[in-house]
Amino acid sequence: MILLFLVKVAVLCVFVDSFLYFKRILFIMNVSKEEIASYFQELNISASNDVLNKCLEMCIAYNIGAEDFCDQWYAYTASNLNGALPTVDHLQKMERKEFQNNREQSFSRQTLSTPKQSSYIVSDDSDASALVSSYSTTPKSNQIQTPTRERRVPKTPIAKDLSESYSSNSTPSISTSEKYTQRSDSRSVQCFYGSTTAKFKRESDLSISVKNYNDDYLTADVRYMYEIMGKKAKSLNNMTHTLGHDILKNHGLVLSEGLLKTHLGEMTTYGRIVSDSDGKINVQSILLEGTYETNLNHASTLNIQKMTKYSLFPGQVAVVQGNNVNSNTFIAENIFTDAELNLPEEPVVLNEPMQIVVAAGPFTLQDNLSYEPLHDLLKYVTEHQPHVLILMGPFLERSHGSIHNGGLPQTFDSFFEGLIENIMNNLQQVAVHVVVVSSKKDAHHHPVYPTPPYRIIEQYPNLTFVPDPCLIDINGLVIGATTADVLLHISNFELYLDKNSNGPVDRMGRMASHILNQHSFYPLYPPLKDMCIDHELLEQFGTLHCKPHILVLPSNLRHFIKNIQDCLVVNPERVTKGYVAGTFARIEISQGSSKSVCDRASSQILRV
Repeated sequence: MILLFLVKVAVLCVFVDSFLYFKRILFIMNVSKEEIASYFQELNISASNDVLNKCLEMCIAYNIGAEDFCDQWYAYTASNLNGALPTVDHLQKMERKEFQNNREQSFSRQTLSTPKQSSYIVSDDSDASALVSSYSTTPKSNQIQTPTRERRVPKTPIAKDLSESYSSNSTPSISTSEKYTQRSDSRSVQCFYGSTTAKFKRESDLSISVKNYNDDYLTADVRYMYEIMGKKAKSLNNMTHTLGHDILKNHGLVLSEGLLKTHLGEMTTYGRIVSDSDGKINVQSILLEGTYETNLNHASTLNIQKMTKYSLFPGQVAVVQGNNVNSNTFIAENIFTDAELNLPEEPVVLNEPMQIVVAAGPFTLQDNLSYEPLHDLLKYVTEHQPHVLILMGPFLERSHGSIHNGGLPQTFDSFFEGLIENIMNNLQQVAVHVVVVSSKKDAHHHPVYPTPPYRIIEQYPNLTFVPDPCLIDINGLVIGATTADVLLHISNFELYLDKNSNGPVDRMGRMASHILNQHSFYPLYPPLKDMCIDHELLEQFGTLHCKPHILVLPSNLRHFIKNIQDCLVVNPERVTKGYVAGTFARIEISQGSSKSVCDRASSQILRV
């Protein structure tokens, strides 16, 4: 009898496995060119019909969904093609490298697993870890020493004219420069928000005061990457504990007594979403890692089969209600991931409209150091004279070809100081306050996140350096910003389902809402391999204690401007995208005294 029972169980398991596999195949077969095109559109890519046909062919051949395929392409083109657009030839090269050679490992019938985490790395500074070793810091000194090979180069000032080209020693790409200079859509409006009658031009002078919103903020001389595993675990536990109790309070829930590993039956608890696989989480790979309070920092399997709606990603803090059937499996019936953030207590009171321009690097094309796009941006600022110009790094990416091919005739530090000098000289006739947000991608700067502010020798009264991430106060207007592409990073690992929704899905708005709901500028954990995160600094300087009036999240994903929870969220994209012109944002805040500025804000995304 026992043998017969075991045989029946084995047959049933084979049947279920086959059913799930063929269900997956049917899902893949339902992929359409329209669906692929829509996901490409979210990545700001317009694909031709031939390209879509090839993509559809690859999706069916390798059992991969449209969203995963588009994410795979984005990772491949960023790592191998400098962000080039998809062509049939490029797709064939990707197929040979990414799919045919790894078909058994990545898309076998037995695992049906998602691609490895490394496949989703799209940031260009993959050599960050190598650069960390090239800098030397000791507990006795907070200063970063320039590598010896850089000190041998004599310090020479950068040319005063931004249009002068520092061409790299790599193979010149004249056509790409021509493509930029011959563009016909310069300053064209790509999207807008708010009133269509906004002028986006200075009408009167405002006395501008720029400062860090918090008294405790990241400084240029901070020590980093000295955390030990125990302190890192404590920081993660503290962030999970604090946010977990905020979510409980927000939804009026009471934490159940007992631990996940000992308490059986109905309970309410909280923890951090983690995955027991390397890539994108799936319904079979979700774990709930408790804090010391809820599960002595152990993890239990989280079963979400009963859920009809969820949006989960690794590192997300969640409160779960359900049935703890045994010490290893928790069946979730409700999942809560949001805690309310309040706007600053003092409303933004303006008697005159405030004009702000926001632009994120890179500021030069991939094949030269002429900084033509930056020159054109400064020309726009000179003409329209906004009150505040926010420039977000990187200014010279460490992945730029001129760095690796000896095309830079001076040190990284002197190059950056010369670039800032050029910017301020070009704007000396304009009463604009320049705010510069640092980036870990910059060749001369600290490759760590959170990133300390830049520091230069020359001082300018209308120039403020701020860290990444930052909360800045401009005449009472609180702006949050980070140069990390957190939207793209989360979207690559998010698991989403909404069985009750029949309309279009606002994916970009959902990605941005995670930042506010999780009270963190970078809630993904573990981070991407190129994100060298100091979690003690992240706990102290990377969390949100209030809701900013404006949240700037530059990303390689498609630009947008949205009102999310009474916060104006802006993705201006980048000033350059590989070899072509990118976009920047302009914002006008009208006079008034309302607590949220969304009802009196107008904003546009413009082509450079």
